[in-house]
Amino acid sequence: AVSASADLVIVEVRTVDVTPSGFSVIWKASDAAIPLTGVTATPGIAVFSDAAGTAEITSELEITALPLYGGNPGTVDAYEREEGIEELRTLAENAGLMKIGVHGCVPRTTYYFQITSEDTSGNVARWPEAGLLAVTTMDANAFVADSRQILVSLFDDTGPLDSQPSLLTASCNETLNPVSSYAGDGAAGNQAYLNLSNLFDADRINWTPTGLKIVTLEIRMPGNEPVQRNLAVFFSDIFHVSAVSNVEINMDEPADITAPLVQPSPAGGQYDTPQTVILSADEPAYIFYTTDGSDPTLTSDLYTDPIQVDATATIKFLAVDMSGNQSDPQSALYTIISNQPPEIPSSPVPGDGDTAVSVRTVLQWQDSDPDPADSLTYDVYLGTSDTHMAGICEARTVPSCVPEGLEFNTTYYRQVMAKDAHGVETAGPVWHFTTFAYDGDADGDGLNNGDEIAAGTDPFNWDTDRDGYGDGEEVGVGTDPLNRNVRPPYSPGFGDLDGDGDIDAMDLALFSSAMGSGEGEAAYLPTADFNNDGVVDKADLDLFCRVFGYTFHPAYDPSADFDQDGDVDAADLSMLVSAFGSQEADPASAYDATIDLNGDGQIDRWDLALFSMAYGFPAD
Repeated sequence: AVSASADLVIVEVRTVDVTPSGFSVIWKASDAAIPLTGVTATPGIAVFSDAAGTAEITSELEITALPLYGGNPGTVDAYEREEGIEELRTLAENAGLMKIGVHGCVPRTTYYFQITSEDTSGNVARWPEAGLLAVTTMDANAFVADSRQILVSLFDDTGPLDSQPSLLTASCNETLNPVSSYAGDGAAGNQAYLNLSNLFDADRINWTPTGLKIVTLEIRMPGNEPVQRNLAVFFSDIFHVSAVSNVEINMDEPADITAPLVQPSPAGGQYDTPQTVILSADEPAYIFYTTDGSDPTLTSDLYTDPIQVDATATIKFLAVDMSGNQSDPQSALYTIISNQPPEIPSSPVPGDGDTAVSVRTVLQWQDSDPDPADSLTYDVYLGTSDTHMAGICEARTVPSCVPEGLEFNTTYYRQVMAKDAHGVETAGPVWHFTTFAYDGDADGDGLNNGDEIAAGTDPFNWDTDRDGYGDGEEVGVGTDPLNRNVRPPYSPGFGDLDGDGDIDAMDLALFSSAMGSGEGEAAYLPTADFNNDGVVDKADLDLFCRVFGYTFHPAYDPSADFDQDGDVDAADLSMLVSAFGSQEADPASAYDATIDLNGDGQIDRWDLALFSMAYGFPAD
């Protein structure tokens, strides 16, 4: 608004400091030709009770031109302080920075007024030139918990800026009228106090803010256009008596319009442990956040301490810097894969309480982890007492352990400790087993357990090499019970020449009749040519003598049960017949390694002889 008289104009008029008992008006008295140039003038005001301006009540009110209250706080002497106040008034008059206060008003009452400026030449400017401006006083004062003052300090690039008699105001979009103060009034020459507790809201009572609010400062300096700066102020609901927020403004710098950038640390992602998240901005700022998935606002939780994330959650956040610039909402998803402990080890082998266990046993168990991607390792403890067990296997990646040095006829206790990749452990129960006696024969093959351990044979398998001949039987005739390709030189077609199940005098008679004969001769008996060299000679006699007197004991042999149906029967015989005569060296033949019972690379009469020993026997 502009009102002129000759070379004097009134500009930048604003009603401020409105309370239940009064109000103030600020403006600039300026040269009409050079609007930014202040003109030395004296402020005035006429107040009316009616809009028509017929009932002037100015004399009924307390009018204060250029109201000042504090003076220079560095001055102790009362006279000098008052002198300083008058100097500040003179500076304000000379700069044309006008302010006039009206007090003694009635609450909730509308007043009408016209302001004036009179220069040293007697020129008077009025505003408005026609009509009146109206202001309604506030309803009442209310309790303000966070009674906040702002101490604004003005600087330029060289340091503190003596800005007397600059006129500053503060307001918010939630308030009706600004509060105002001259620089140097109650503060240093580059400072101004603005009392925010004197702001009133739309309910016409004192503004009682909580949380973050954006306060707008307007700075009117001599010879300059008004400058605005935004300020972020956080209000608490805790009682304060005139708490002061310090604000420094460099007038040589442009207004900050850049929003802050917030970074979470660690960044969002997938983690297998709870995370402590730190939010940090690239400049001083207030950060607000949520963890419930809702978008953050200025009423969300204020970030003050690291955020603990124990389960999968999304942190959303925004920031407001000290100039009131607000960032866009951001979010970071933290996926916490909760780790569960391993299952309790179970299903032990040997079983809990088992007896007659081999001293060469392999300890086994079953275990798993509820987390599919987790890996397990095992530590195994063993001892002869359930209270004194020592580690024998460490960090095993498979559920088995081979103990060494087990004694015969001894009870052992063992425990498995399962550990996942996160170091979480689950202890298994304590199991026990008892080893077999040295002189026992667990598999009934004629060798005692101790001899089997010494020989390397399986004390629980009567035929360790699965060639159809018992371990004791092979040891008795001098063949290797661990080599399937080396068998005792007898079978229904080997030594038992008459096929009656016994190698006896009748067989000796048959052998004797063939002794010395060769292939092509009438006396030659192929079944007596044990070494298959085409001659029945002393070598065959030596083999015959080794088995003479043996009685054949056929039994079920799983290696002869080719179709694995539990019986060595016609179906298995049919498979052998189909492959008979084939050789491993001939890829075109019907050779099948599972039917080559003696493993010599060909399926011939020797395999048929071994098969006949099991023919007709079921698994039971």
